[in-house]
Amino acid sequence: MLPDTTTMAETYERDGLLPDAYDLADPSVVPDLRADIPLYRMEIARMRAQKLFRVPYLLTQSIITAAHDPAILATVRSVLGTDELVMWGANLQVGTPNEASLWHTDIESWLWPTVTVVVGLSGCRPENSTICVPGSHRLPVQPWAIADNSDADAVLRAAQSLDPRCDTISDFAGFADNRFYVFNAKCWHTGREGTSAGRELLFLHYDKASNPRIPYMDDYEDRTWFDFPASWLTVAGPTRFAVNRELYSVADKEYRGVIR
Repeated sequence: MLPDTTTMAETYERDGLLPDAYDLADPSVVPDLRADIPLYRMEIARMRAQKLFRVPYLLTQSIITAAHDPAILATVRSVLGTDELVMWGANLQVGTPNEASLWHTDIESWLWPTVTVVVGLSGCRPENSTICVPGSHRLPVQPWAIADNSDADAVLRAAQSLDPRCDTISDFAGFADNRFYVFNAKCWHTGREGTSAGRELLFLHYDKASNPRIPYMDDYEDRTWFDFPASWLTVAGPTRFAVNRELYSVADKEYRGVIR
């Protein structure tokens, strides 16, 4: 059961997250999402072989189905206060990606408003959900700028020095397979090292359709961007979508979307 929508919006605005995980309305999509993981890993391998440091955001049929899950949409609509939504930047992850065991914010969330939804596919529990400093989305700096971002105690002290309301570290209660949680990845956050081996997740990002599309990052190391958006999909009204032109040619053949 979802909480009162007014309380949900107020909680998200105050804390930059909703503290509990929620059930998918239709978990039958999860096996299909797991079956798409090799496609994602193939894209990662191809990009790394070409020394490309970017995320291959995909729009497979299972991801499109999951993006329209009624429970996810009800939650995101409550948080953003609109029915007109765009989902962008879908990706499937196994284990802990990149430097996720260090405290950080997501650069896209730092620069643009977006809601991150994390869907548990396999091996998921509260202990290997994202851990956050609630309220830290209001802070004017990123954690690595003022603290040792491998040290949770140092990070929390730094957050409190900037805003006394940032006084705790929390994970997402009730997280499990077939459940999802929601947060603003501008919050200072990390993963617990050593807890996520074999864990499988789907990441979805949502934004108001009235906002400009978020650009696709060319290189995470150099912090450079393309002049076209990351893969996106409308989730209200007539379906429209765009697939990044940098993605493998299978995208052109399978999705027949607007290739930018």
